[in-house]
Amino acid sequence: MINSSQKMPTYQDDDGAISIKTFGSDKNRSVVFIHGWPDDDGLWDKYIDAMSHRWYCVVVRLPNFGSSLDTRRGHSVIQLADMLHNTLDSIGLTESEFDLVIHDWGAVIGYCYERKYRGVRKIVALDIGPTFEKSIKNIVLITSYQTPLVFSWWIGKVLPIAGNWLARLTAFGCGIRGNIKRVTWDMSYLYYFYLRDNTLSLFNKKYALASGVPDCPVCFMYGSESPIAFFTNEWIENIEKSGGVSKAIPGDHWFLHSHFDEVLPLIETFLTTEKPDNVLKFAL
Repeated sequence: MINSSQKMPTYQDDDGAISIKTFGSDKNRSVVFIHGWPDDDGLWDKYIDAMSHRWYCVVVRLPNFGSSLDTRRGHSVIQLADMLHNTLDSIGLTESEFDLVIHDWGAVIGYCYERKYRGVRKIVALDIGPTFEKSIKNIVLITSYQTPLVFSWWIGKVLPIAGNWLARLTAFGCGIRGNIKRVTWDMSYLYYFYLRDNTLSLFNKKYALASGVPDCPVCFMYGSESPIAFFTNEWIENIEKSGGVSKAIPGDHWFLHSHFDEVLPLIETFLTTEKPDNVLKFAL
């Protein structure tokens, strides 16, 4: 095990695909952070700065995001959950319980991990449930950006420049600003494999992704101003019935940035309380 109050060397699985960095002392309670598209581990910088003095923070960088290059170019959600387990096991984290803080695709991977492996004590999930609302508006909006990302994956295999152009154009349409060049076609494997596995799961359940409420307590926060509902009302109801909590934050999909001062204390309170069903009552 490693003790550190500074950024640590990166650990990688055998494919050199998934990597982690650790912050804080491993004598503290462990929290694993997983990002989604088109972010990388830098998504959590402000949270790590605020939390690493009390928690052992393990920050995941997914394959092909940031400088984490993948020789295989892409993986399914189930494969990523397995790779995450192997990587966490390499630093001994699977020997005890830990918490998950997950956003976007990190949430999908986190749900899959919790279903398949033991050791997850609590989950803080941000804006993404295991399934989404099947309204016409939702389906149209989701299809309008996920379809071109799937195409960017296929095009990029042959014409990387064209694949990057389509991925970046889609990201811009999703409201991504700043350094748009960080978005590349080979990040889009998440959307291709998600489509593939959802299709194959109709014929073979081994491809089915996690659904339903996790066995551990869940704190679910979502952006009330996001045009897409990446969850269902049933998901929220079942979380609360199982002793978890939910909270709408006035922001879009990336409310964890715009409302950091509100989200951080809710995360910290949920992770430290022994009665998670009462954590957010004051904020509802």
